[in-house]
Amino acid sequence: MSHMMMRSRNPMPSREGADPFVDEINRRLDALETTRSGGNASTPGVSGKTTRVVGVQSGNAVDGIDVGIFDFGEPVVSTQDPRNVVAPIPYTTLANKTFNFTPEQREYVLALRRMRHEDGNKYAEGNYEMGAWLADCCLKLIAESGIPKESIHLIGSHGQTVSGHPHWEFGDLSVIAQRTGITTVGDFRPADVAAGGNGTPCTCTYDSIMLRDATAAPDAKWRVAINIGGTSSVTFLPPQASDDAPLGLDPGLGVFFMDLCVREIDSSLEYDDNGDMARSGTLNQELLDIFLQDKYYQQDALPIGVGPDDFPERLFHEWHGIAQSKGVSNIDLLNTLTELTTVQLGKACKRFGGSQVHGATDVILRGSVYKNSYFMERLNVNMSKELESEGLVIKLLDDIGISEDSWENAMYALFGFLCFRNLYNFVPSCTGASRRVVGGRIAPGENFKSVALLNL
Repeated sequence: MSHMMMRSRNPMPSREGADPFVDEINRRLDALETTRSGGNASTPGVSGKTTRVVGVQSGNAVDGIDVGIFDFGEPVVSTQDPRNVVAPIPYTTLANKTFNFTPEQREYVLALRRMRHEDGNKYAEGNYEMGAWLADCCLKLIAESGIPKESIHLIGSHGQTVSGHPHWEFGDLSVIAQRTGITTVGDFRPADVAAGGNGTPCTCTYDSIMLRDATAAPDAKWRVAINIGGTSSVTFLPPQASDDAPLGLDPGLGVFFMDLCVREIDSSLEYDDNGDMARSGTLNQELLDIFLQDKYYQQDALPIGVGPDDFPERLFHEWHGIAQSKGVSNIDLLNTLTELTTVQLGKACKRFGGSQVHGATDVILRGSVYKNSYFMERLNVNMSKELESEGLVIKLLDDIGISEDSWENAMYALFGFLCFRNLYNFVPSCTGASRRVVGGRIAPGENFKSVALLNL
């Protein structure tokens, strides 16, 4: 399956006519190479050959299924290690959409994540059910976008995480491949775990390829790339010209507990629109200090990876109970939970980014929480305080020419693309693995033509 092997055949003399069976094998291998590179298709913004990939996932906020369709250009790889991508891979977003869970679907997923089913068959059923939901959402977006299904080469699926230590993602790949007819790549994390890593943060892979500053001097301050969903992750990125390896971790909570608190205030609401409710509340410092003593926040050495079992729904209800016992209103609890996420992000950057990010002003935030103006204000205050940065302005991906709304789906499409091309898709300096790995499994769909095996 190596791209190298495909190139190595090119200098050989004509192979036709020697043996009809060998001719057929060579014809199929050539067809496979064309399929992987997207033939001669081109996309505005991406020059040359392209590979069309669907990215699909359901995040830790447990609010729905996100799907995007992307065209990727050809990767630039190292001459020393042809599995190592050394420059941003251009891609274009063709379509992107979130399919919200019904209340029943959300509760079904949350029940799986609680890990309390006595009947183990419930988890097997959940794996298949999630696969069907993911597949159906992919098909819906393909139909709505008008993009021909036969033009799509791969689906890269992250699925839904139900356990984080070790990672366990639901959404069976064969179900997706069979329901869509499209070859599906997923189950990325186990390879990194098998190599001694946490299998997280996945964001370090996207960040290390796509977000390193190509204009900065090698000794410049590092860029800080933050992602906030239900939980949070951060990557410390050296300039593209530096030989240093990126660092990263999952600092802890994102918006998951904030959203649960909003539902306690008004069950008809999903989140705090623009942060108006949190802004109207008052910080309770005593509660904040209690929350900051959680064992997750006491970890003092990398790697640090988060899972659903670190911040389960029952922990929110425990904290909610503490707040009630102290007479703290739900509005004030929401304000305090907002402060918790922003304070802890700043503390994690100071503790683990070290001198490389001390005084840094280059901070990028991802996640729909950017629409919450109160959260953004508090994050800017706490990041500036912890990093001792003057003039820190938090930027969005849109500010550097990358689509904010679709990047996370692009990330999992990228994971699938890298796996199928036999390219590294984990960063061991972030995950703690002993070596770089190509993570993932491939479930053939109807468009899967042939497989070339190496070193047999």
